[in-house]
Amino acid sequence: MNKIIFCLSFLIGSSVLAQDKKCLTQVNFNVGKTFTSFMYEDSEGNANENLSSRSGTSYSLNLGFKLGAKHMLRPEVMYQQSGAKSTVNNAPLEWSLNYIGAGVGYLYTALEKESFSLSPGLVLNANYMMSGEQTIGTNRFNITEQDLLKPFDLMASLTLNSRFKVTDNLYINFDYRYGFGLMDIENIEGDENEKTRNMGHLASLGLSFNL
Repeated sequence: MNKIIFCLSFLIGSSVLAQDKKCLTQVNFNVGKTFTSFMYEDSEGNANENLSSRSGTSYSLNLGFKLGAKHMLRPEVMYQQSGAKSTVNNAPLEWSLNYIGAGVGYLYTALEKESFSLSPGLVLNANYMMSGEQTIGTNRFNITEQDLLKPFDLMASLTLNSRFKVTDNLYINFDYRYGFGLMDIENIEGDENEKTRNMGHLASLGLSFNL
């Protein structure tokens, strides 16, 4: 985790120092689809082979601060549905988690044409679980009320952003991310070796406005 934070800080810091000025140039509204699961290890380091993805939605608002010709800093707020599916004793098992969070992203403009741009980057998000539910067969458990999982999570995502020009000030914005949790969200007392982390894919589409 420290290496990721250091790399992001270095990239942002280098860009700021290299430029005389920076300014807010974009506002982006996005709606997305999530496909998430867990990275799980039991106390002996064995993964759960029965885990599979579940789908959800996301909503985000981010701002674009241009740091020179090719560098962009993007703070954001986001609502995102996460979780996973599995089976236990042949009964369906599902986790449904609803997070709200804030983060910051760094984008590097690798390709820029008059009507199209492509920018890979890295995003860090700190998230809080607003609500959560675990379903085992027909039984439902409130995750937040029963403290089954930790409420806070820290995510790192590799991202690829593309913008398609509609007018001089309006663009269609597409964003893909692969994210992985930097924190263990297990809240089981007495078994510190059992680890669960969020992971998943996010594809979002929205409107991007030049300022």
